Amino acid sequence: MARSHVKLGAVFVGWIISSFMLLVMLFGAVGLALYSGVDMSSLLTGEQQLGGFYLNFTLFVSVFTAFFAGGYVSGRMAAIAGLINGVLVVVTSALTLFFTGTFIVIVGNALSIDVMGSIEAITGAYRPLLIIAGVFALAGSVLGGRFGEGYIVRLDTALAARAQNSRQARKAAIPERAPAAKSIPVATPEGRQRKELGRPRRAG
Repeated sequence: MARSHVKLGAVFVGWIISSFMLLVMLFGAVGLALYSGVDMSSLLTGEQQLGGFYLNFTLFVSVFTAFFAGGYVSGRMAAIAGLINGVLVVVTSALTLFFTGTFIVIVGNALSIDVMGSIEAITGAYRPLLIIAGVFALAGSVLGGRFGEGYIVRLDTALAARAQNSRQARKAAIPERAPAAKSIPVATPEGRQRKELGRPRRAG
């Protein structure tokens, strides 16, 4: 039976890690914006957009870091096919976002709330940023998955080298034994008399 390279448990844990980091960064950004006096309603409606190179760069680095961590955990737990498991972290996040948005739209329509219009207004204003952030997320998950996959190989190599060094150290600590000297028999007068007494005498 062929062994599957996709580890759903590893992908799930990687998705949890990346989602948690994104939520922490999002709450931190919202708190900083509120502390700075930014009008959040104008940001959501698209009347005021986020701009600036440093702000956008921080957004991309945050997304890259979050998905790098998720991909690394996924690749390390799977130990094989880190690229596939890392990419699946992004795919899982995208599917979760899609189904969550669909559920919110359905609930909004049931309550006669135009949720779809608000979503289109927000995504329309920040569509280029979202596309670039998606590219950074994919790159982070792929690199993290590959790096996490190589952890097992690096660990095996380090353990093998450590065991080899330990064997060499033990071998060097044990002194080599010198070969035992061979004893050379020495003829003595007493020994000669015993040999002569033990010899049978010839007749005649």
